[in-house]
Amino acid sequence: MNNSLDAISFDLDSTLSPQTRRTSSADRLIHLAGRSLVALVFLTSGIGKLMALQGTAAYMRSKGLPAAPILAVAAAALELTAGALVAAGMRARAAALALGAFLVVVTAIFHNPWGLPPAEAQAQAQQVFKNLAILGGLVLIAMRAPAQERSRRRPNSR
Repeated sequence: MNNSLDAISFDLDSTLSPQTRRTSSADRLIHLAGRSLVALVFLTSGIGKLMALQGTAAYMRSKGLPAAPILAVAAAALELTAGALVAAGMRARAAALALGAFLVVVTAIFHNPWGLPPAEAQAQAQQVFKNLAILGGLVLIAMRAPAQERSRRRPNSR
């Protein structure tokens, strides 16, 4: 006999009242909209990098990064792949965490306002705060994703 809690399976939605089920559906729809909007930032950025690889690599090189052409392709691939996973809700936690880590590194390298003339420092500070807001959305996605992914798993058939 298997005593694992994984072996216990039942449809949670069937035990909920119609009111709670509607709330759950609305909650899922809102979460989908939020994930899609956050993912859109990365999908459009990834496409932009692919459409202008030489310019992206040149900008990376100007910041002192080695192997800029390879990094430009890698950045675009990460943004497109992880962005699509977040939007689709597939492995959304891992994808959101990967994008969050990427965003922290990108912000530190490309939007560092210290030591810049005041106008440029203000513009870069705005970019830092924009990225912090996006990071907040990614954290919320990562927090929410495990329960969502568990609900999609099939019951253990031992």
